[in-house]
Amino acid sequence: MSFFLRTLRSRFLSSYRRFLVGFGRTKSSFRATIARESDLNRRLLVRLAPRKLPTTRQLRYAGTVLSPVERKITAVLSAAALVSLFIIVVRIITANLAAVPARGGEYTEGLVGAPNYINPLYAPGNDVDADLVRIIYSGLFRTLPDGKLDVDLAESFEISDDGKVTTVRLRDNLRWHDGKPLSIDDILFTFEAAKNPEWKSPLLPVFRGVGIEKVDDRTVRFTLEGPYAPFLRSLTLGILPSHLWGDVSPASATLAEFNQKPVGSGPFRMKSFLRDRVGQIHSYTLEANPYFHRQRPFLDRMVFRFYPDSTLLTQALLSRQVDGAAFLPQSERRRLSVRRDLQTLSLRLPQETAVFFNLKNDLFKNPEVRKALSVSADRQRILREALNGEGEIIDGPVLPGLFPGLENPPSLQYDPALAIKALEEAGFSLPEGSSVRIKVTKDKKGKVTATSTLSFALTTVDRNENVAAVKILEENWRAVGAEVRLNVVDTSGIQKDIIRPRNFDALLFGEVLGADPDPYPFWHSSQGGERGLNLSGFANRTADELLEAARKTADPAERAKKYNEFQKLVAAEAPALFLFRPFYPYSVHKKVMGIDIGHTSVPSDRFAGVTEWYIKTRPTLKK
Repeated sequence: MSFFLRTLRSRFLSSYRRFLVGFGRTKSSFRATIARESDLNRRLLVRLAPRKLPTTRQLRYAGTVLSPVERKITAVLSAAALVSLFIIVVRIITANLAAVPARGGEYTEGLVGAPNYINPLYAPGNDVDADLVRIIYSGLFRTLPDGKLDVDLAESFEISDDGKVTTVRLRDNLRWHDGKPLSIDDILFTFEAAKNPEWKSPLLPVFRGVGIEKVDDRTVRFTLEGPYAPFLRSLTLGILPSHLWGDVSPASATLAEFNQKPVGSGPFRMKSFLRDRVGQIHSYTLEANPYFHRQRPFLDRMVFRFYPDSTLLTQALLSRQVDGAAFLPQSERRRLSVRRDLQTLSLRLPQETAVFFNLKNDLFKNPEVRKALSVSADRQRILREALNGEGEIIDGPVLPGLFPGLENPPSLQYDPALAIKALEEAGFSLPEGSSVRIKVTKDKKGKVTATSTLSFALTTVDRNENVAAVKILEENWRAVGAEVRLNVVDTSGIQKDIIRPRNFDALLFGEVLGADPDPYPFWHSSQGGERGLNLSGFANRTADELLEAARKTADPAERAKKYNEFQKLVAAEAPALFLFRPFYPYSVHKKVMGIDIGHTSVPSDRFAGVTEWYIKTRPTLKK
């Protein structure tokens, strides 16, 4: 190749020199040479002689002095120069272009289950409802992908110094999906309905005792009985249109057609839904809301299709009927390996799975026994084998990283030898020929007064990861001399038969902490009853005071200090063995870009940044 280029270059230079020499001859000999040419050429070239170099106009006549071969060489080199110039220009333009999101495209997601009430007042009881409500409705505030709060329908807000009064001002020119104005009356209607027992909303406890009043046409005031730091997050509740719901009787609210034909003010509005002859809804199609008060979504449409189980949903994902699906079990996710066009994102809910020791059980009243069982649990193996590594180890009741200054409790290390030593010191010895430890209590005279066996039932719900975890724990605890009886309960009976009556010795269970990581509902002594979530029955006066003080302050650093002290108390008493925080996979087609899943308090938080999702792009110059 280089030889060819050198030859072309040599021939071109030789021809060009001959060309210049021809033009540099004296006028008399030059005129004689070109006498046979046309008058136009002769006048042009006579002018050239004194200049030695031709002008651009004169070069048009170069063919009169070049041989056919030289003309071909010149043509090839000229074409090569043009192609090179074109490539350089294209590369310069390409290097300075960037693809940016553009409007257009449709995303389809598959969900297990079916919608019941696409209504903010009832959605907390159904994940499918909550997903649709998140996209169709707007609240005064919204949760960002990073978990922080931001205004939504609200333009601004103010909290009083004592933390009891929150005043919120609405944006101007808000509209519903049907184009009707959204006003302060809609705000009042929604929150009054939430606190009205006749509406039977599960949100009633959140808003009971909250005073709500209209200040002016764009301002509403909420008054609490006492300061409550998480209250602002409660105002993410989707607002209902009073011009549609105002005539609905609270007693028949669950029967209203607006539960299936929702009208909200969120980024997408209902376009259509597909229902079979028996009334089962199979899909919803949503379209971008033209009246949306923030940036219009990039996607034109979102479609949700519903399936009775994860197997059928996985099949739909494999056959490309849907573009995405969340919360598929491990057994189904293995089938997706053939889909190279899927990306797997990780949803990290504020959920903790732990073994809760029932402190009313005589065996577990001894904190040394609880601590010994805790250090003999191989949590890394549980994470590795039961969850396939999809999670993280936790060491306390408050998840790490939620507040600045929050400290992680000391991490328990798997140490069976230490557990055996602790049990021996607690009086549980291993009789010769037995595999179960026994504690014998004697009086001063050496008479046996009581005998305790290190034996208990370990209960959990019938889910693959839970069952795998309790089997590992059974093996761990048997190795240190405990007799463990596994009790696997169906999901339909876990609340009624096990949790509410506290009918367990030790319970492996997962608790979702909610949008605000307030441990009060799970660990305050007042929450230990049948309706409470304090599963262990933990009661500590100092811990109660710390939890009460923490939820009254809006200062994150101050809350962190209270929680640090609280976690030290929990670690000292070991009312539970904290195991892991699971991660949930979210499989989405790679064509869908702009997905930002940083912090998820509830499953529907994966749609926190849905307005930024995009499929189409357009080129633009880089800044």
